[in-house]
Amino acid sequence: MNRVGRRFELRLDERLWAKVREEARERGIAMAEVIRESLEARYQVTTEQKREAARELCRIGASVDDWERMEDEIGGEHNH
Repeated sequence: MNRVGRRFELRLDERLWAKVREEARERGIAMAEVIRESLEARYQVTTEQKREAARELCRIGASVDDWERMEDEIGGEHNH
């Protein structure tokens, strides 16, 4: 997987180091990839969060039938 991003140093205790190393070896991937996957899983948007966002759009009567207009409205909000 080709990723461009920031680099940082992470220190793990022996127990976590061994768990990450073991999983990486079992799956044939780098330890860094195991950690990236864990972070992605931790911070991904859940289906329930997506549903709640959709419910909120319905509550405020946001028009979603014209995507370009919606993008303009969203962009306008961030510019104020």
